[in-house]
Amino acid sequence: MDWDLPLILTVLVLAIIVILPLISSFKDRSYRCLIYSALGNDDYFKVTQRLKSKAVPYRTKVIIDSSHPGGGSIQSGAQDYLQYDIYVQKKDEYRANNAIHHYDKIR
Repeated sequence: MDWDLPLILTVLVLAIIVILPLISSFKDRSYRCLIYSALGNDDYFKVTQRLKSKAVPYRTKVIIDSSHPGGGSIQSGAQDYLQYDIYVQKKDEYRANNAIHHYDKIR
């Protein structure tokens, strides 16, 4: 049997390209409740620190707005234009809201 090494490598690479996003989507599928959309790094770090302090697990999806200067890349100043959508599991929605919106009242 004569194996064609370039063909085998191509098939393996394509399989990895298809399989890794599927694994990632299955891993994060329980994080469907959009709890907060942070605009810029400062807002993002403030909110995620509050979630961490209350031990609320979360996932983040970064959205880059290319209509702003530097929005097409993440270099020099583009961070101010990033939108961070923060997701939690439905079971943690109440705790996440309390951590984010009632943080100052607790301390």
